Amino acid sequence: MYAVKMKADRMLRIVGTSVNTPVSVHNGWNWLGYYGRQVASLGDALADMQKVNGDMLKAQRGVAYWDVNSWSGSLVMMEPGVGYQLKSSAADHTFSYPSAAVAGARCLSDVTTPLSLGEGSVVRFFSPVNFRNYPDNAIMALKVVADSKTLAGVEVAAFVGDECRTASVTNEEGIAFLTIPGDEPCELTFKVAVDGKVVVAPLTLTYETDAIYGTPKHPVVMNLGDANGIRDMLYDNGIESIYDLSGRKIRLDDQTRKLQKGVYIINGQKKTVK
Repeated sequence: MYAVKMKADRMLRIVGTSVNTPVSVHNGWNWLGYYGRQVASLGDALADMQKVNGDMLKAQRGVAYWDVNSWSGSLVMMEPGVGYQLKSSAADHTFSYPSAAVAGARCLSDVTTPLSLGEGSVVRFFSPVNFRNYPDNAIMALKVVADSKTLAGVEVAAFVGDECRTASVTNEEGIAFLTIPGDEPCELTFKVAVDGKVVVAPLTLTYETDAIYGTPKHPVVMNLGDANGIRDMLYDNGIESIYDLSGRKIRLDDQTRKLQKGVYIINGQKKTVK
């Protein structure tokens, strides 16, 4: 892998024969090139590599985390023409890409790019800057909650000033995987789109190149219960519905956010508050 700063888009043609040279991996951060000419899943491409729980692989877009026996995150494939950074906790070793993937170079004239290598589901409310504007990045696993409730399918974006650096959508566990491009320390702020409405999240961080903010097992937690205006939005849009036994909708006290003692129907389930 080589990092190249271009003044304009160009096609780089490399002429030669297919090889399967072992790749050296050292403890810590490594740059990895992928010399197959066909797309391969992380599980297939890195099957021969020694992996330790907590190892991480990132590209300019997308990040994956190794845990026990599988990769998780927003990066799911390795593709030709893309460089990767690997943070390895294993001892120094070498590995080889599968020969089948390398042999694909002999029969594929064009590189096939997967349709979805980005940050999860399609982002609709934010417009991230071109990640190629920056030479480096940081990675983040961010869990979005509202008090004790996990929020799945909401959009999260990281900003520097008015510039949206990246955006992602939370998965079923409420976790968004962010690859945040940058080049120097700066303040990161966050916005969240819930049911089409955007609010400023109660979270700020300092961007640092190659920083790791949270992991799938221990994500950074963003509690929207503290964001201005978000509570009414969440409750009014059915994320949490509370009724008394007479069928009247209950609005929680803006200060305590607690229910008085009694019996309620919460999200369709009868519950007693003591």
